[in-house]
Amino acid sequence: MVCFHRQVTDRVIIGIPEGAEGTSPTDFVAELLPKLLGEENFNLPLVVDRAHRSLYPRPAEGARPRPIIARIHLFQVKEKIMQLRRLHGPLQFQSNKVLIFPDYTSSVMERRKQFVEVLRELRNLKITHSFRYPARLHIEHNGQSHNFNVSAGAKEFVSSILKGNTTTSPV
Repeated sequence: MVCFHRQVTDRVIIGIPEGAEGTSPTDFVAELLPKLLGEENFNLPLVVDRAHRSLYPRPAEGARPRPIIARIHLFQVKEKIMQLRRLHGPLQFQSNKVLIFPDYTSSVMERRKQFVEVLRELRNLKITHSFRYPARLHIEHNGQSHNFNVSAGAKEFVSSILKGNTTTSPV
């Protein structure tokens, strides 16, 4: 059985142009995140244990840049980064949209991919939702919380919302 309880230690930063990190991606990330998220939110210098581009081949000029994978030293700072990126709204670096995500294992990502259709519907309906680790969908609707471990139950619930019947209990 696969254990999904490993601590997510890395962060993936998407949207930074190739080469912007110069010769030291670690220093670059340590300076970048406070600039993106507000330097006033970081009392101490950000400690990044390591950072590098993903191991894919360097893309052609003008193509989508490779993600930067960074290991932040302190767990509290990692959590603060994720909280600030949600509160801050869209992030920009050199006129490029920047996204920050936890770096989950491939098995966790596969489990989360099962919810893609449901997530699209929830966004269209403007219904508050989020993921709980590892792959449990949390939906807030009409003042009630609903959690789903499998996409079929979530699809059924969203269908009931579309039909106007929200009494379906979560699976």
